[in-house]
Amino acid sequence: MKAHIGVDADSGLVHSVRGSSGNVNDVIEANGLLQGQETDAFGDAGYQGVDKRPDANKHVRWHVAMRPGLLTRQPTMRLANTSMTKAA
Repeated sequence: MKAHIGVDADSGLVHSVRGSSGNVNDVIEANGLLQGQETDAFGDAGYQGVDKRPDANKHVRWHVAMRPGLLTRQPTMRLANTSMTKAA
């Protein structure tokens, strides 16, 4: 069993919880966690593609984490106006 939890970004309070079997992808439950007034939503890598689903709210901008495997494949790059570099 999985719990899909919606949390208010400002207060940190839980506003919705949905349970599903373990084989249900997170992205399927994502839009059901929204309350309706959100303009931005945040999720881990399991929510990639949520904005392309047919039930997606077009007024919500999703911020979804990169998959861990893709993060390690990023090339080293020079950060603008700094002497720091981003490690691969």
